[in-house]
Amino acid sequence: MKKIFLLSAITTFAFGFSQQNVSITNLQPKTEISVFPLVSITNNKKAEEKINTFLQVSHLENIPNSKKNPFVYTESEKLIYGEPTHFYEWKKLNTSKNILSLSILGESIDGTPIKFNLYKNFDARTGNLINNTDLFQENSVSTVEKLIESKIKKKIDDFLKEITAKKNPDKNTKLQIEIYETCITDNILMYLDYYFENQSITFMAPRCANNLPNLDILDTFYISFSNKELEPYFSEYAKNLLSNNENAIPTKNLNYKLYKGKIEGKNPITLLFSTINEDGSFSAIYWTDDEKRLNTWDGNFTGNHISIIEKDSFDVKTRKWITKSTIEMDLTQNKMSGTWQDFKTKKYLKIELEEL
Repeated sequence: MKKIFLLSAITTFAFGFSQQNVSITNLQPKTEISVFPLVSITNNKKAEEKINTFLQVSHLENIPNSKKNPFVYTESEKLIYGEPTHFYEWKKLNTSKNILSLSILGESIDGTPIKFNLYKNFDARTGNLINNTDLFQENSVSTVEKLIESKIKKKIDDFLKEITAKKNPDKNTKLQIEIYETCITDNILMYLDYYFENQSITFMAPRCANNLPNLDILDTFYISFSNKELEPYFSEYAKNLLSNNENAIPTKNLNYKLYKGKIEGKNPITLLFSTINEDGSFSAIYWTDDEKRLNTWDGNFTGNHISIIEKDSFDVKTRKWITKSTIEMDLTQNKMSGTWQDFKTKKYLKIELEEL
C-alpha cells in the first residue's frame, strides 16, 4: 500500500519515547514479527488501560495481562476472529496534546501476504477511539464525503489525462483507462480510516482495483485536509478536542467503546463494541474476569433498546447456528441494563454495564 514503508525506525527502538504525559514502548516479548505499541499515560491510568485493551483485544485477540505472551495467537497464526497477522513497526504521529494517533505497520499472512498500515486515533483524555463521524456536525457529514470524493476524482482525472495522451496505447494502458474511468469514488465516511498529523486530517479511501494491483498504480487514496479547511464542518466535540481543552465532551457514538459491569451483581464482564452499522446491526466482543476468553455477540439497536444473540456452534445437519444465549438491554445515557437468558439452563440473569 502507498506510503507503507515511510515509517521511521527511530520510533520503534526498545525504550520507546515520551511526549508530555504519554510514553510508548514495545509490548513484550518483542520479536521480529511482533513489534506492537504499549501505551503509558502517567496521569491517566484509566485512559491508558482503555487504549491498551482496545489495541490488544482488537488486533492480538489478547486480554491485557491474561497471558505471559500477548502474541500467542498472532505468532502461532491461530487468530479466531481475524486473519493471521504479523506486526513489524509502529509510530506515533505529531498531533495536538489531546490526541494520540498511532500508525502500525503489519502484514496479513493468510494466503498471499498483504502489507497494511493501521491508523488508530485516541482521545488521550478518555482513552476512547475517535470515530471520524464524531468530528463533524451531523448535517455536514455528506459535505465532507463530497469533499473527499472531489479530491479523489481530481487525482484520477489528472492521471487519465496523462495516460490517454499516449499514442498507440498498449493493452495494459487500455486496461488502466478502463479501471479509472469506471472507478467508484463515493465513500461512506464512517468506514474510512484516517489519522491526525501536523494540524491536518488525512483520510484513506479504497483503491480502484484491488484485484489488479500492478495496473492500479494510484493505490489507496490518501486525501488530506488542513484543520482550517474542515473547521466549518467540525462538531463541538472536534473543536473541544483540537482546542487542547483538558475536559472532554462526551460523544453519543457507541462505536468501539468499552463497557464494564456485572452479571447478577457478582460476575465481572467487559464488552467492546465494533462499528454500529447504519441499520443498527453490530458485533461485539466480551469476556469475563473468571474465564478471560473472548466471545462474540451479534446484535441490533432499535432506539435505545439492544437485542443480542450469542451463537454456540454450527449444526451441520440443520445448517443453522445453535443459540447459546440472548441478551436484552436498554441504554440510558452511559449505562446499559437488562437480562441475559442462557438457552441451556433457561435462567434469566441480570446484567448491568457502564461505559468505562
